Amino acid sequence: MMHEEAAASNLAATRSRLSISVVAIAAVVAALYAVVTLLSAPIAFGVFQFRLSEAMMLLIALGVVNPHNALFKSSVQAVRPNRLGLAIAFGVTIGCFIANYLNPGNLGPIDYFGGTFATGVAAWLTYKLALNNKALNLYRSKQIKLSQIWQYLSFYVLPLPSVLLNGAIVGVYLPFLFTPADEMSLYVILSNVVIFSICEAVVVYVLGLLLLTLFLPQESKWWRV
Repeated sequence: MMHEEAAASNLAATRSRLSISVVAIAAVVAALYAVVTLLSAPIAFGVFQFRLSEAMMLLIALGVVNPHNALFKSSVQAVRPNRLGLAIAFGVTIGCFIANYLNPGNLGPIDYFGGTFATGVAAWLTYKLALNNKALNLYRSKQIKLSQIWQYLSFYVLPLPSVLLNGAIVGVYLPFLFTPADEMSLYVILSNVVIFSICEAVVVYVLGLLLLTLFLPQESKWWRV
C-alpha cells in the first residue's frame, strides 16, 4: 500500500514538474518570437513581410515523436516530446499575438486575432505533420544522417502550413489595411496573397529548416525537460 502511494506521489510530482517546464518553454518561445519580430519590425509587418520569427515554427518538430516508432516505445518518452511540441506551438501562437499587439504601426484587432489565428492553425498542422514525418523518423532511428534529411520530400512538407495559412488569411486582409478603398480589387488581393506567401516561404524554408537542422542533434536534451 505504501509502495503504491509512494509511486502515485512520484508520478504526481513528475507530472507537476513537467507541466511547469512545458509552461516555461511556451513562455520563452512566446517571448523570443515577440522580441525577434519587434526588433525586425521594418520587415516584420506589412505587405512585403519577412517575419524572421516565423522560422521558429519549425522548432515544433523538435518536440514531437511518433509514438508508434519502435525507438520510442516508452510512454514517458512518447508523451513528453509531444507535449513539448504543443508547448512550442502554443508559444509561437502567443508570441504572434504579442508581436502584432505591440506592432509600432498597430493594425488593430483584425491583425491581432487574424494573424494569431493563422499562426495558431499553422502551428497545429505543423505539429500534426511532424508526428509522422518520414525524414524525421528515419533520422531519429539513426537510419539516415542529418545531411541526408534534405533528400526526403517529407522534410519540405513541414513548412507548408505556415506558407498556405498565412498567405490565405493574412495575405487576404492586409490589402484592406494598406490599400485605399477606391484602389481595391480582386487583382490586388490575389497578388498580395502570392507576394505574402512567397515572403513567408523564404523565411520558413530557408531560415526555418536551417534552424531545425541546427537543433536536431541536440533534440534529446529537449525531451529531458
